[in-house]
Amino acid sequence: MRVISCSTVSPDTTALLVKTDDGGAWFLSSPDGDTPIHLALAEWFTLGGSPEPFVLTHGPIPDLTSRQIRLGLLQFGVTDAAVEAAFGALPPAERAAALVEWRHSNSFSWSHPLVQRLLSVVLPGMTDEEREAVWRGAAQIV
Repeated sequence: MRVISCSTVSPDTTALLVKTDDGGAWFLSSPDGDTPIHLALAEWFTLGGSPEPFVLTHGPIPDLTSRQIRLGLLQFGVTDAAVEAAFGALPPAERAAALVEWRHSNSFSWSHPLVQRLLSVVLPGMTDEEREAVWRGAAQIV
């Protein structure tokens, strides 16, 4: 696997969207690590690669599959358990509905109120624009 392109997610974070020659798209919360994609990225940097600034398009925001949202959040250390724990602060009826949505939805819409609430809780300190960049980066996961 070789890195063919890399872009930053926002100016205020070390998160990267990395594309590889095998068609993969990786969303990394940090360039540091010892996984195969991190090692390929380190080699790319050594050969003079430099991340391009992430350009946030203002076109339609795509829905994410269940897999994409989970893998996208996982790149920022947010596990399924952390998501379900975030629902713990909701009133019982809302919590039950949120768990059904999270566990059984095939896709997630950016504009859904549950998604917006969830992202603000599990990605604290990020601006709306940064959370949108995270979402759009997760949409690149194939």
